[in-house]
Amino acid sequence: VESVKFTGSNIGIGATVNVIALATTGASVTGTLQTSGLATLHSATVTNALQVNGLSTLASATVTGATTMATATVSSTLDVTNRLTLGDDIYMTKSSAEIKHTVGTSLTITS
Repeated sequence: VESVKFTGSNIGIGATVNVIALATTGASVTGTLQTSGLATLHSATVTNALQVNGLSTLASATVTGATTMATATVSSTLDVTNRLTLGDDIYMTKSSAEIKHTVGTSLTITS
């Protein structure tokens, strides 16, 4: 191996001595981590942007901030704590459906 450097608990390459930092609790990567196969995470926190292509199943997600989804299928409940803006019609496929307002004493629908 030509230019891999081991300095204490750090692994580097070239002039960068801490590409991978090892600790008893895990490892951290400076820069980009790429994988060509499956990556399994117990949990993850994303502080900038997360791009997911070809996702088939997601057990749960908490999303804060602006989010764009091309399509989404929710098999249970979708909780929205702020404004929900829909750009098209609402189709309700249940034979007996309802729209329910459960908080406060006022509901306004405007056109």
